[in-house]
Amino acid sequence: MASGDTLVQLPPQDLIPENEGNPGGPPYSLATDGYSRAIAFGPNVNSGVYAVRRMPATYSDSTGITFNLLVSDDPLNPAVSKNARFGVSIAPVGGAGAYYPFDTTNLGTEQKGTVTLASTSGQAAVPLTITVAKAVMGGVASGKFFLLRVRRLGTDALDTATAGRVLLHNVTITET
Repeated sequence: MASGDTLVQLPPQDLIPENEGNPGGPPYSLATDGYSRAIAFGPNVNSGVYAVRRMPATYSDSTGITFNLLVSDDPLNPAVSKNARFGVSIAPVGGAGAYYPFDTTNLGTEQKGTVTLASTSGQAAVPLTITVAKAVMGGVASGKFFLLRVRRLGTDALDTATAGRVLLHNVTITET
């Protein structure tokens, strides 16, 4: 594969809230924005979602991956033109005689990024891109299963969306 090629697409229904939350209650809820579903993160919380996927066999495994997060504010609980901070991390969950737990034990160093929400409520912001270098992927390789985690870092000083909800509509992982 080449730089920019899509490896994994994750709509919100494929993302599982971490133990401290669930889709029906705080700090998460499954929201609808027009015709799009999204994971809604409340203000001032550090909370995340995860998924287990298989890296395509065509992944070149050369420099790393890029997470592309499609984010907006909630038109029913807006946070227009504010900054939302997210972190992403990844870990292998098996392969080549190695066994790993399905938890955050082996996650690589969290990589962080900030996106400015659109100035009109309910509109998607420019996708937030966060690159994860091969060195912090914990040995995730082509054809192998991995755990990915996306967290809203609502208490981070760079996150100014302290009122309203931030919606995560899609996570796409591309080759770096």
